[in-house]
Amino acid sequence: MLLSFSQQEVLNDIKSVWNAHRIRPSRNQHVPCGIPNVMYMAPHLWDAEDFLVPLNEDLTICKSSCTFLSSVPCEIDAFELFTITMQESHLQFPSTMSQSLELYLHLRENVRSQMAEDV
Repeated sequence: MLLSFSQQEVLNDIKSVWNAHRIRPSRNQHVPCGIPNVMYMAPHLWDAEDFLVPLNEDLTICKSSCTFLSSVPCEIDAFELFTITMQESHLQFPSTMSQSLELYLHLRENVRSQMAEDV
């Protein structure tokens, strides 16, 4: 799921507040208390084990040979066809779920009618 820039900012703010707050002591002696950021960066202060694993060079090599998803949500040929259809029909990219459904139905009908003409 893609988040808008403002939504990502809100999530980042929440993360900052959460990681900077103080976890108060509990009756359970096995539950640590403190500030999450500090607890994460210095687990030895709580007699905890640091489970971070250094990044292996092989992993970096594998990542460089991976093909990641692009910003195009489907096959490039289909995307280009849909973009042309949207331009010809003066359609905009949707900003709501109902607009997305309307656009999908319009594009689907357009492609179906073009396929019927070719037969």
